Amino acid sequence: MNDNETGHHFPAKGCADGQIQHERYQRNASLTNAIEAWQTKMQEERYRKVAAASAAVSRKKYRIEREATGETVRPYHFHNHEPWKFGETHESRERRLHRDRMRTKRGVDESTVRSWTNLSGMSDDDKRHHRKTLATERKARERMREQPVLQAHDICSEKSVQAQRMDGIEWGMF
Repeated sequence: MNDNETGHHFPAKGCADGQIQHERYQRNASLTNAIEAWQTKMQEERYRKVAAASAAVSRKKYRIEREATGETVRPYHFHNHEPWKFGETHESRERRLHRDRMRTKRGVDESTVRSWTNLSGMSDDDKRHHRKTLATERKARERMREQPVLQAHDICSEKSVQAQRMDGIEWGMF
């Protein structure tokens, strides 16, 4: 802050007083910078609010003028999309927004949608390794699905063997 902003002016009576004020300013530089950043942010926010209010008044005035002449005006909707992500290009942002809208329309989210990997930037060795990893994971899932069925089958066969042994009768012998 300078003297004009605070409204206070402390004249330096000598070199010592001026030096003290300068040291005080340097010690509180981080606080001063934070205050200035906050003031700048508040000014920008105030400007945004005034601009939005002015735009709303202009839209209303335009709508009233058109309705007076019998014309219709489409309603204004502010679309509050997801913010841009770091490093995102315009095309990738459009794809992401479209993908998210379609997921919402279908009633699914990221956790229920199968993920995919972009293979276009991979070398042949990387692609082969990626496919091998996917195949290994797929086979492990298949084994997990088949395992309960086999266990149930084994339990049933063990019970029938135990029942046969308890009776003392073996198949094929009378």
